[in-house]
Amino acid sequence: MAYSQIEYTSLTSAIAQGITTVKYGDKEITYRSLSEMLRIKSDMEVELGIKPGGIRRTYISHTKGLK
Repeated sequence: MAYSQIEYTSLTSAIAQGITTVKYGDKEITYRSLSEMLRIKSDMEVELGIKPGGIRRTYISHTKGLK
């Protein structure tokens, strides 16, 4: 989904105020919970380039202990 900076700012402001209903221009969205709002805020940050995201890879190496 494509998010805008205005939507991100409105959501962040609503979270700070403890409000679960957010208006984006002519749209009004009511979120179920604060955790849902925080998850969507995190998604917005990744999509808008505010926070790095994507897949994190960890490589594991090991030896048998023999030299």
